[in-house]
Amino acid sequence: MLTGGLLTYTLLCALAGRPVPSGTTTVAVLSLSLSMGCAEWVLYAYRRRVHHLLRSHTGMAAFTRAARVALARALVQYLAALLAIIAVAGVVARLPATAVTAVTLGGFAALGCAFFLALVLQATGRVGAALAGYACALAAEAAATLALPDAAPATVQLAASCGLLVLLTTHAGRVLARATSHR
Repeated sequence: MLTGGLLTYTLLCALAGRPVPSGTTTVAVLSLSLSMGCAEWVLYAYRRRVHHLLRSHTGMAAFTRAARVALARALVQYLAALLAIIAVAGVVARLPATAVTAVTLGGFAALGCAFFLALVLQATGRVGAALAGYACALAAEAAATLALPDAAPATVQLAASCGLLVLLTTHAGRVLARATSHR
């Protein structure tokens, strides 16, 4: 439910009569949906890599560093796949090269990376922070919509998504660097 709320924020703004570029939003949501298949493959490769690290590292400090690098690498791989899908979809849909388009797609790209990290955390049984982060991001979007009625929905979503991404990146970097997270 929280994921759906974050995904449909710009749609809800459009229904409320706020200016939202519908073509760009459609491309972003479609690209994000398609990227979840890539996310599963990247997650699978990440989990295999971390299990290999568990077998090959005897010291905790070395494992912690290697696990953080593996997580960063997985996040970059997912982001690359998402950006490739967005680029192809943007060309097919003939999206205009405007600042509004860039902000809208940037917000959805940050949201996609946050979704990927939440997927990784879920796969390791660590969902509490992701759920709390989702709820805070959704509440921030709602509060910004009420407090800043002239703010562009894409800008609000970009800010909330980037905040969520920073929170989940920090949390995942801390908890997934522990060997006990990967049983």
